[in-house]
Amino acid sequence: ATLGTALGAALGTTVTVTSVAPEQVGLEQIAASVCPLGYWCTAGNTVACAIGYYNPSSNANNQSACLRCPEHSSTALEAATSVDQCSCNEGFDVLPDGACACAIGYGIVRAGGTEVCQGCVRGGYKPTISNGKCDDCPPFHTTLNTSSTTSADCVCEARRYKVGSGCPLCPTPGTSCTAPGVTMRDLPLE
Repeated sequence: ATLGTALGAALGTTVTVTSVAPEQVGLEQIAASVCPLGYWCTAGNTVACAIGYYNPSSNANNQSACLRCPEHSSTALEAATSVDQCSCNEGFDVLPDGACACAIGYGIVRAGGTEVCQGCVRGGYKPTISNGKCDDCPPFHTTLNTSSTTSADCVCEARRYKVGSGCPLCPTPGTSCTAPGVTMRDLPLE
């Protein structure tokens, strides 16, 4: 009452002061957020799965939700959402089961810290689609071309001729075996 009396005297009027307890209002704000496919989310951050990974699920909350593409394949961009976005690396063929493998005539080699498909060098061949290495021709045999696909491509080296399954040295003097692939039937005479 003294506040009202003092205020009233100052203003030259009668002031009546009443008090009412303030009403408390509760406000609850819920922000629903969904972590999208191809990403993982943590502490309010949305992080894209790296190239070579994909995430087919929403609401992922850690990096392990990003799944690695199958061996010898990768994605073109970040934030892939499906294994279907994983493509075989250059030089690899896709198999019916989705795996990536070297074509026939190509073997797997390590180059620059990664595995790549490389055509079989002369003297080697590979008859299957697989991630194996090229097979070597028998001793004293070679191939006429690179990327050979069958052991039948193996012929005698230069200065040798085919007799049965062997490749003995060409008899000298009297013959000229300077090219690979000579057989007894076509042994060049000097």
